[in-house]
Amino acid sequence: MKQTTLSILNDETTLLEERIYDENNNIIYRSDFTVRPSEETNYTYNDENQLIREELVIGGLMCDSHEFEYNEEAVVAEHRHFINGELYEKVVLEPTEFGHQFRTFQEDEEVHRSEHDTKSQIITERYYEYGELYETHSLIKDANSQTSEVITPGGQGSMKRVEISDEFGNLVEQSIYISEELIQYWKCSYTNKLPQLVALQDFQNTTNSYTAHYEYDENGNLISKEKINGQNQLIESEQTRFNDNNQVVETAGIRNAKKYHQRFDYDVEIT
Repeated sequence: MKQTTLSILNDETTLLEERIYDENNNIIYRSDFTVRPSEETNYTYNDENQLIREELVIGGLMCDSHEFEYNEEAVVAEHRHFINGELYEKVVLEPTEFGHQFRTFQEDEEVHRSEHDTKSQIITERYYEYGELYETHSLIKDANSQTSEVITPGGQGSMKRVEISDEFGNLVEQSIYISEELIQYWKCSYTNKLPQLVALQDFQNTTNSYTAHYEYDENGNLISKEKINGQNQLIESEQTRFNDNNQVVETAGIRNAKKYHQRFDYDVEIT
C-alpha cells in the first residue's frame, strides 16, 4: 500500500511525504519532500517481521544506516549505527545476575553503560559515562501507584516522581518533586479508557501550564483536540477525518501559531 501526504493551503496542493507498506503493513519506504534535497529511507525486515536494516539516502547517497539483531525474546540485542558507511556506534544488550545492561561503544571504547536491576521489589537503574556513575534511578511499585527517584552524585539534590493509575492501568495523576518541593502536577480524566481532559500545572514555569481536550468518534479515533495555555490562549488545535477503514484522510488545525491542512491518499495496489 502507498500512502501520500499532501498539504493544502490557499487552494495550493503540495506533496509532503510518500510511504510504501508491505503486505504485513510494515513500512518499507519513505520519501520526505519537506527538505531539500529530499530524503529517502528504506526499511528491511526478516521473516519474523523484525526490522533488521534502515537506510537514509540523501541526494542518491546513503548517509546513515542502522542494523539490528534480536535475541530469543525478540528484543534488540545489538544495534549498529553507521555514518557514511563507517561504524559510528554499537549498543549491546547483555543479561546480568539481577537483570540486564546496555553498553554503548564508539571506536571499541565503552562510552555509556546503563545497568537495570529488575529482579527485586525495588527496580534500580544506574547510568555511567566513560566508567563514571552519574545518575541512579529507583522505582517502587504499589497496587495503583509507583514512586521513582533520580539521584545525582555530588549532592545536587534528587528528583522524585509519584504516579497514580486507575483500575485499568491508565495514568491519572503525576506529581514531580525536586528536593521534596512540588514543581509540577499533571492530571488526566478518561471516558471508555480514552483521555478526555488533560491538565498540567508547572509551578516553576507557568508558561508550560496547559489544559487539553480530546474528542473521539464511535470507533475510538481521535477526531478533535484543543490545547489552551495557562493564560487561556489557544496554542494548538486539530480536527481529523477518517475513512471507512479508519485511516486518516484529512487533518487541519493550528500549531506553533501557523495553520495547516493536510490530505492523505492511499493506493492499495502498491505493495
